[in-house]
Amino acid sequence: MPGRGNKKNMNILYITRKYPPSIGGMQTMNYNLIESLGRKVTVEKITWGGSQAYLPVFIISAYIKACVHLRKKFDLLITGDALLAPLGLILKKQFNLKVLCIAHGLDITFPNRIYQRLIVSSLKRFDKIVCVSKSTREECQKRGLFNITVIPNGVRLPPYEPGKARQDIMDPAIYNKKILLTVGRLVKRKGIAEFVTNVISKLGSVRNDFVYIIIGEGKERGRIEDVISRLGLHGKVRLLGRCSDDVVKQFFYQAKLFIMPNIRVEGDVEGFGIAALEASGCG
Repeated sequence: MPGRGNKKNMNILYITRKYPPSIGGMQTMNYNLIESLGRKVTVEKITWGGSQAYLPVFIISAYIKACVHLRKKFDLLITGDALLAPLGLILKKQFNLKVLCIAHGLDITFPNRIYQRLIVSSLKRFDKIVCVSKSTREECQKRGLFNITVIPNGVRLPPYEPGKARQDIMDPAIYNKKILLTVGRLVKRKGIAEFVTNVISKLGSVRNDFVYIIIGEGKERGRIEDVISRLGLHGKVRLLGRCSDDVVKQFFYQAKLFIMPNIRVEGDVEGFGIAALEASGCG
């Protein structure tokens, strides 16, 4: 990969509403993509790493900042997801730019008629849509979008070092069990409550040598806790909430199975689960 002194003469403006310090797959993807692109070309970024409750404020701020940036010549504008497509289209028209959108899943399928009309009509005028998976491409095509390339997500991983797994960060009662692991936002499409109800409850009745670890936060947490309590699975299921990257990596090293029990949810879709790649990269 060329160093910073050998960049091709290309300027990219990248706008995203999902960026650290907020946590999630899109945040990780945007961060790594911006960092990687920045080694090859010149990238200037306009990002938001806070609550999505302030999204309207960010969009207005991003437009103003983009207008300042675009006084210089840029070759390409990238929007980090489809929700920002109307902003991208406005800037495309105003500054005669090539515009690319990265489409993930829910940003395409969000079940609101006004949203669908606005986003799809904007994306039809983009120069390119990059989908993170074939399923996301299919959702785009259902909406009459065809100028599409599929580039699956990647992740930046440390070297696989299973010998460095640290027992000190784990409860000894967990360490000596076979660990089944799920990492991700606790939302309905992840299917965690259903997995606990239909699989863990039955598995727990025939063997006692495992524990199911769930790492993440989200609006389904209360429902998952209710299922655990109702089925008496406190000894079989541990809901750890949000954990540091180091703790997550240690669980990736220790787990016997990584589980991603997604279910179909109308108007929602799992575009590409980055946690599955991270788990695979940790063996």
